Formats: sequence, C-alpha cells, structure tokens
Amino acid sequence: MVYNNLCGDCKKMAPVWLKLAKQNEDNSEVVIAKIDGEKNHVEDLHVGHFPTFLYIPNGPKASTEQILYDGKAYEATLDDLKIWIEKCVRGECKNEE
Repeated sequence: MVYNNLCGDCKKMAPVWLKLAKQNEDNSEVVIAKIDGEKNHVEDLHVGHFPTFLYIPNGPKASTEQILYDGKAYEATLDDLKIWIEKCVRGECKNEE
C-alpha cells in the first residue's frame, strides 16, 4: 500500500491493510507492506493516487513487474484484497491494458 498521511481514504484503508498483514504473518509467499508515498520516492514505483495497492512479485521480475489493484482502492474490503492477492500469487493477475 502506497499512502499519504493526509489522505482520508488512506486513513480509512489503514485498518483493513493492517488486518491483511496480520492474516499473512505466517505466509512466506506474501509480504504486506506500506510506504508513505509523499516522504519516500521509489524509482519505478507506479503510483497515480493514494492509496495505491500494488502486487510486486518476488524474484528477478520484482523491479519491472507491478500489478495495480483492479478495483477502487478506497472501497476495497478485506475479502476483496485477500482474493486479489491470492490470484496474484497464482499468477492470475494482470494490469488492464
């Protein structure tokens, strides 16, 4: 999750993201992380708005492949995000063209 501390939608989604992180604590395939997009500039991180949910696969493609959450981030439920991450881990997520 890329967020901004002044963003109301980010504040709304923070507890959902935290629950998702807690549910994945023991999952070695998934790391749930967040970064303040205003304070930290990460080259090649594709962020158009806050909050932004990105799936970045582990391994050599990590720096080039980022999959943007395909729903409205500010309306996402815990279940929506869980399903999206599970699909991405299975390789079933793609960015809309």
